[in-house]
Amino acid sequence: MNVEVRAHGVRLSDSERAFAEARFEAELAHAAEWVRSVQVFVADENGPKHGVDKSCRVVVGLARGHKVVVVEHGTATTAAIDAAAERAGEAVSRAVKRTRAPRRSGLVRAVRAVMGAFGRK
Repeated sequence: MNVEVRAHGVRLSDSERAFAEARFEAELAHAAEWVRSVQVFVADENGPKHGVDKSCRVVVGLARGHKVVVVEHGTATTAAIDAAAERAGEAVSRAVKRTRAPRRSGLVRAVRAVMGAFGRK
């Protein structure tokens, strides 16, 4: 899995980049066959001001052209990355589950309802 980490308005150390890559790889490992790309954008929204101003935006490209986008904020870069990784893992799980679930057409449901009305299955 290729995790691309970019920074805007904030400097990421090598250890922070490695942390982000490892965290996303671990969190998305359960759906590795579905994940095509992971882009992580870390930004400092308020510049030199203090507060909850670090953001981590994640775009996970999935098979069949689906995308999952997650945005998290935190006071520290690693906190925002950690929270975004956790949410991305959950969102990807839901997206994969929806994709794997068989879809029933309205016709199939209608036929089953009619057959059920006559006591047949």
